[in-house]
Amino acid sequence: MRKILGEDLPIAERADFLRDNADSVEEINYMKQFGPDELLAMKERHAEISIEIKDLESEKKDFVSNIKSKQKPLKNELSGVQDNIKFKAIAVKEACFKFVDHDSGQVGYYNAIGDMVQQRPIFPQERQKSIFQMPKEGTND
Repeated sequence: MRKILGEDLPIAERADFLRDNADSVEEINYMKQFGPDELLAMKERHAEISIEIKDLESEKKDFVSNIKSKQKPLKNELSGVQDNIKFKAIAVKEACFKFVDHDSGQVGYYNAIGDMVQQRPIFPQERQKSIFQMPKEGTND
């Protein structure tokens, strides 16, 4: 088959000639080639779109960075609150009072209101040096 039909006819009459001589007329999809001016216009549009996308990506990066900087302290606080809820307590550092019970071999730590906050076995260096040590009774210590 020939590449071009009706070359000798003007472009305005070519469509009528093809319609009259065709077996049928059907709608189909195909790739229509650009002319030099159309191709140049497409390349310019491509460059404009690329620049606009790059600008938007930069804005997006700045926006996400800003959101992350605002989110970070909230996430840290949330983690602490979740841990407090999980353990039903809060971690604190305060002065506690150490009591050594040589009879039971235990050491107890008490906070300022008298609650035992920690208990453990006696370390060897905490054991009595002498078996004749007087127990502390709170009056003559």
